[in-house]
Amino acid sequence: MSENKRVTLKIQTAICIIISAIGLFAFNWMNYSANDNIHQQLSRLKNVDYMVLVGIHSLQMKQAEIDRAYERSLLESDVNSLNKGRNLVIEAKNKISELTHILPDANVSLGGIETSLINYVNALDEYAKDYIEGKLDERVVFSMQEEVNKKRNVYEQELGLFTEKIADNYKESIRQIQDQGFSAFKMEAAIGVVLVSFICVITVVLVGSHLKNLIRATEVTHAVKKGNLEIEITKPKDSETAALMDGLEAMRDSLKEKRSLDELKSNNQHRLSRLNDAMRGDLTLRQLSQQVLSSMAAEFDILVGRLFCIDGEVLEYVAGYAFSEDGEKKNSYILGESLVGQCALDKKLICISDVPESYISVSSSTGETIARNLIIFPLIHNQQLTGVIELAALSEFDQEMRSYILDGSEGVAIAVNAAKSREKLSDMLGQTQAQAQAMENQKEELRVTNEELEGQARELRSSEENMQAQQEELRVMNEELEERTRMLDHQKQEILKKNVALEKSKEVMLQKTDQLEMSGQYKSEFLSTMSHELRTPLNSILILSQGLMNNNKKTLTDKEVEHAKVIHSSGEDLLSLINDILDLSKVEEGKFELVVDEVSPEELMSIIEQQFSFEAEKKGIELKLHLVDVPEFVYLDKHRLNQILRNFLSNSFKFTEKGCVELSMQMEDSVFQPDRKSLRDGEYFVIKVKDTGIGIPLDKQQSIFEAFQQADGTTSRQYGGTGLGLTISKELSNIMGGEIKVHSDGEGKGASFILFLPIRHDGSNELEKNDGGLVDRIVQQDISSKEPLDAPHVISSTFVDERSVLIVEDDLEFAKILGELAEGFGLNPWIENNGEDALLLLKDKLPGSIILDLGLPGIGGLEVLEILKNNDVTKDIPVHVISGKEESASVLAMGAVDLLNKPADKNSIEGLFQKIKHETLDTAKRLLIIEDDPVQQQALHDLFSVNHMYFDVVDSGAKAEHLLRENDYDCIVMDLRLPDSSGLDILRRLRSLDKNNHVPAIIYTAMDVSREMEAELRKVADRIILKSGNAMDRLLSETSLFLNWVDTQRIDGRDIRD
Repeated sequence: MSENKRVTLKIQTAICIIISAIGLFAFNWMNYSANDNIHQQLSRLKNVDYMVLVGIHSLQMKQAEIDRAYERSLLESDVNSLNKGRNLVIEAKNKISELTHILPDANVSLGGIETSLINYVNALDEYAKDYIEGKLDERVVFSMQEEVNKKRNVYEQELGLFTEKIADNYKESIRQIQDQGFSAFKMEAAIGVVLVSFICVITVVLVGSHLKNLIRATEVTHAVKKGNLEIEITKPKDSETAALMDGLEAMRDSLKEKRSLDELKSNNQHRLSRLNDAMRGDLTLRQLSQQVLSSMAAEFDILVGRLFCIDGEVLEYVAGYAFSEDGEKKNSYILGESLVGQCALDKKLICISDVPESYISVSSSTGETIARNLIIFPLIHNQQLTGVIELAALSEFDQEMRSYILDGSEGVAIAVNAAKSREKLSDMLGQTQAQAQAMENQKEELRVTNEELEGQARELRSSEENMQAQQEELRVMNEELEERTRMLDHQKQEILKKNVALEKSKEVMLQKTDQLEMSGQYKSEFLSTMSHELRTPLNSILILSQGLMNNNKKTLTDKEVEHAKVIHSSGEDLLSLINDILDLSKVEEGKFELVVDEVSPEELMSIIEQQFSFEAEKKGIELKLHLVDVPEFVYLDKHRLNQILRNFLSNSFKFTEKGCVELSMQMEDSVFQPDRKSLRDGEYFVIKVKDTGIGIPLDKQQSIFEAFQQADGTTSRQYGGTGLGLTISKELSNIMGGEIKVHSDGEGKGASFILFLPIRHDGSNELEKNDGGLVDRIVQQDISSKEPLDAPHVISSTFVDERSVLIVEDDLEFAKILGELAEGFGLNPWIENNGEDALLLLKDKLPGSIILDLGLPGIGGLEVLEILKNNDVTKDIPVHVISGKEESASVLAMGAVDLLNKPADKNSIEGLFQKIKHETLDTAKRLLIIEDDPVQQQALHDLFSVNHMYFDVVDSGAKAEHLLRENDYDCIVMDLRLPDSSGLDILRRLRSLDKNNHVPAIIYTAMDVSREMEAELRKVADRIILKSGNAMDRLLSETSLFLNWVDTQRIDGRDIRD
């Protein structure tokens, strides 16, 4: 198409648009004119005719009320009803006046209605008045009633005619509006059809000339959509569609580039997946390092590689790939030393090309070459350096290789940290086992020593018996006195020697006993320290990993969420292992306390079903539950019983791949009977867990109850577990006076665990009775007998910031987490990392609640709790203990509100803050200030704001009364001189309200108060303070006193408003 033709097309298009615009404008103008006319008529209907109809209806309602009022006055001779009727007449007249203003054209008709109304009402009023006063006889009554009815009919007839006229006008107006709307619609429809037809004809004419090129453009678009990015695009030379072809060509090229980037990203993801597969499993640090280097070398042309791990300030060599350890290369570097140390110090990747030929040499059995390209990158997780990897290759490291390194380095860092943690945990477990073995050896030595002492004691008793016999013989045989005397002296010397030897043996025994007690103390201290030091960081790991798993902000990828789940699961496994070790230690030391409670077997079965039904469904195993002839309640420790059953069922599900797991509870078993005499002599019931799993060899059925033992060494590797569950279960059953038996016909034939328990346990610890009182009970501390507290620990502050919570935690990361959670619940966290600083803070200000860790440096958590509860100022502040140590009985006995053992999950901690929020914000004390002077308002605002009080300020009595009706206040401070009334009158009105009858009130005024006024004020106010030099200090003191009194009333369970 030529240039002239192209211009002609543009002109035609412009003319078409202009004509269409003019037609559209004309169409819209006609539509607007018609709608505006209809709108005006509707507005008149709404504002005039409709309002008149509403007024007439209101007038009719007033007439009915007038009739009822006068009728009541006649029936009851009630003057008040007569007056009410007269008032309603006035209102009816006012309503007629309003109708006159709305509809001036009906002034004559409305005047007639008003006249007839007045005539009717005057007659009715005169009749009612005379009738009430008793001035009418029966004859006059009938005549006056007839006159009243006649005038009433006149009024109702005139009002009805006027109403009918207005209604007819209303209907006629609506009909006219409908006719106009329909006419406008027909005209608009005709114009619209013509305009649309014209636009369609012009469009067909103009589009036809461009249809061929548009069809070609469509073909290109479909080809690109189907993935043919190599299609050739021919652009017409003289066509408006050339721009469209240019756009399609640009789109095709952009899609080509995006496809290349997607392929590159996909390849990188596959490589990272293979790297993660290589790092799976319980690998040592060296094995993990070799796997990482081998995986990276397999993805690219890597010839040599080395991996270093950070140890303090030094990078230590761990493993290499194709690296010749000939002793010439260093195996450790400090931060900043060489390129490896500098990379670790800067935490940045270093890439070097064209290194000297003598820098890196690579050799094999067939030859040797030079690696000319080097890359060094750090391993970083959570901003912490874990290690450094150095790689060398023949070709340059392109962007694809760098992207792979940057994406995979953090995963390698996480795996390295995990491997280090596993090695540390393994070392600690080995140390624990060695100490336990040493204690067993000491126990054996003590047993041998005791046997020797018993033998010596028997010899001593035998010697003493011989001596007594010899003395008796001396008395009988006086003639042998001298000879017997010499023999007696000799025997006495022997006895003295034996007594000395016996004393020495006793000293040795006491030393051995002290050593045994010391060993037990060391073990207890080690387990307590291990519990705290492991649970504290583990608590942060579980909370943070749970937050990552939830991914509330949707910022993590699915792979990262999966990593967080792995971290959380591993943390829970570690927590389970720690709890099992501590439970086993308690059993060995006899420190278990039983809480005997009423237990419903039916409820217990329901809990078990809820806990394991999902596991059964997941593994495709049938879970069968049977309850046969068991009493409605048994009396045992519910928690420990549930723990035993969980261990049994967990084992059954773990070692059963198909079939079923069956739990039955009955009074007796036809096959198995208890061996324990106390069970046979009393009432007992039987719980049996039976499965169709791998079974237990006959020679292993007793060893499975030993700590860290399973039926076979390969079992723990295949199915997991520590072998502590059955050991703890057996000991728990012994403590509760029960017994456990196991039965299996061999491997592959399933297994049964049978638990015998008494129906009612008396709550005593069976190990304590058997071992002669070995159990250590927690003893209530006599705090009053301790020495007075040091002066720095005396707390004198009385101002409580209810919105604040003091967090005393030595773990900085966990303290930060608690602070963030507190802010999320609208609380103001104060964080201190030791007891000294926390007590120093409390000298100046007091929080609404306190969160306290027990394992604090310096002053311990128990001592801080004791100081708080011994101080009159802080004894009522709720203290919540979060600790990794087992101190539940002692901290609760000392006054703590509750105890949360580490590690606690996020839901438990959020529940704690919800409780704190209820303790503080929901019980915050509020103050109402009534003062009209702006200067005094600002002064009072500054005074109470500095001291963390919550208050409202008003400048009049009316506003004060409104707030007191809507809200609850704990104290009122008010001036006597107010703009709308006096303070005395306001207080009297406030005291008349039941809810404010007991709220303390303080008069704060500059007026001279006479004795008479002071006596009146004392009846309604609690304090009177005159504005003087130290009045502000006294006002603050009195206000604090009343607010603290209000708080005491609430603590005692009373409400001052009751």
